[in-house]
Amino acid sequence: MLVGDPYFLQRLRTDAEQLKRLDSPNCAAVYELIESPTRAWLVSEYVEGASLRRILDRAGFLSPEQALGVIKGAVNGLGYGHSLGLVHRDVKPANILLNREGLPKLTDFGQALFTPGPGAAGGIPAGTPAYMSPEQVTGGTIDYRSDIYSCGAVLYECLTGKKPYHAESALEIMRMHVSDPVPDPRRLNAALPEGVAEMVKRAMAKDPADRQPSAFQFLADLEQAAVAGYGEGWQGRASVRPLVSAIVAESGSPLFDRLPPPPTGGGPILATGGEWWRDWRVYAGGAAALVLIVGIGFAIGGGGHKSNPSGVAIASESPSPSPQQSASPDVTPSPTPTPSPSPSPSPSAKPSPSPTPSPPPPDVTVDRTSMAVWYEKCALTCSAALPGSAYSDPSTPLSVTCSTTHLKFFEQYSWADPGPGGKPVPLTIHWQGGYPSTPPAMATADSDPPYVSDTAQPGAQATHPASASIGYDDTGMSNKTGTAPGFIYFNITWTNPSTIPGSQGPSPSFYYKCT
Repeated sequence: MLVGDPYFLQRLRTDAEQLKRLDSPNCAAVYELIESPTRAWLVSEYVEGASLRRILDRAGFLSPEQALGVIKGAVNGLGYGHSLGLVHRDVKPANILLNREGLPKLTDFGQALFTPGPGAAGGIPAGTPAYMSPEQVTGGTIDYRSDIYSCGAVLYECLTGKKPYHAESALEIMRMHVSDPVPDPRRLNAALPEGVAEMVKRAMAKDPADRQPSAFQFLADLEQAAVAGYGEGWQGRASVRPLVSAIVAESGSPLFDRLPPPPTGGGPILATGGEWWRDWRVYAGGAAALVLIVGIGFAIGGGGHKSNPSGVAIASESPSPSPQQSASPDVTPSPTPTPSPSPSPSPSAKPSPSPTPSPPPPDVTVDRTSMAVWYEKCALTCSAALPGSAYSDPSTPLSVTCSTTHLKFFEQYSWADPGPGGKPVPLTIHWQGGYPSTPPAMATADSDPPYVSDTAQPGAQATHPASASIGYDDTGMSNKTGTAPGFIYFNITWTNPSTIPGSQGPSPSFYYKCT
């Protein structure tokens, strides 16, 4: 049993601590690792909404702007995971969750815990056949570019309504990923701009060296192709909130595509039946539905319920006793009393109509086009803050002597709180990025604890100026070097007066190079 292996268990605990650092609006948060003598679970954020899988099953495909917007959010979360040294290994529509606001959240980094290096462990590849990279299929050593391939495959399906390869068996699909030409999405959607199609084909290149070298280069290519094909305002047409709302209104069911009935026994049970590429999950019901517990299924050396074909298990309490008690056979029933005549009802006054409830306060909005990174060069003292727009392209980074100088970053953005009603809403800034590195795909994390930047006041709108920001003093770049530039960007999150979470971002990236 792997859980009984001290080396595996220690590595599991170490990697779980990395997962708990997934502090990105586009990643489902991981809270805790729970252990027992024979089992282990990761406790993760419960996202109310719908999976991309369910959206595609219902709608068939997305508009190009919607597809690019969803994948952009997922890749943003993926890039943050990569900056922590995590390779996802199973990017697919079922692992991209959209909350009620349509915000994409990448979930289930669990594959990263068990299969480092080679793409196959014990002869069984890690991943899902429809979206697996060639190196996952062949058992080669994989890195972050394997996830780039999977993202390209998911984007292909979002744009065309079809998976990249089709065959009768999973093995044949995996062979096609290795041997067949990269499909052109314009064969199924001729209206796609050439830049979008080429960006997808580059991501799905057979040789990892021909793909985007990192998630953040994928984001840069995606943004460039989207603007060239659909204009600067393409993200204003990218929302999938109506699709999520329709699914929630129709079913109100959890995010899982398959949810079997609870087992009769108490306590969590990890199912072992079903195809090997299915999700391994545990769903906590009742009051525990605030979290999603990702079961470390193949770390468990015990039995399950092979009669459950879905590979999904339920954690539930023992059944509660029925509220209706059956009569004991040795108790004589009481005689039925004779009913007495009921008095005629006296007329009653017509009740007054209930007052119409007030509508909830409107949500706060942040204009994404207003989001910008400003910077200062700091040695003994810091220079004046300057706009970073000139360094938003990785090919033209700002040169910095990192042995003597570091950068301090500031956020600028505009917000609006339509009001009336509600209460002041704090806006929280999350800085994310990576330091210069060699090779480019191996950037180390560059992040800082989030902080409240501004407070949206009901009935007002304003621009948060960079000069008034708390800022992110990036002293960790000291003595960093690398062939790939470092980068930094920010996201904004808040909680609306209606208690619905809000978010915006990412901002344009700022690129720098240590000299």
